[in-house]
Amino acid sequence: MFKDFGDKAVILPEDFVQKVVKKAEGAGNAAFIKEVQYIDYDVVDEKRKRSFDNQEIDFFFWKDKNFKSQREVRIILPGQLVENHLKYYVPELDGGSNIVDTENLFNKLMISIEKKK
Repeated sequence: MFKDFGDKAVILPEDFVQKVVKKAEGAGNAAFIKEVQYIDYDVVDEKRKRSFDNQEIDFFFWKDKNFKSQREVRIILPGQLVENHLKYYVPELDGGSNIVDTENLFNKLMISIEKKK
């Protein structure tokens, strides 16, 4: 099972999405965050083709079904050209996330998150 995952996992606070969207919007960017839809790319789908042709935002949330175990969530910033990477510092997240060993996450299933005082 661990061959599909890295050595570490990041546990994010419950309001992570709202905080990132707020920070992006504060910088003048729209932000869309949603779970990836895993689909069979071997099957031609008219809806998908139409969405691609019309340059709809949903296009960015598709991934081949072979990656379904990843349970990916993507953040899309339309209109923002990013050639290498983009950083937003979200101070409200300081202390609100944890990095844990993947082995501990799956074997112990106990996580303690404390709010920074």
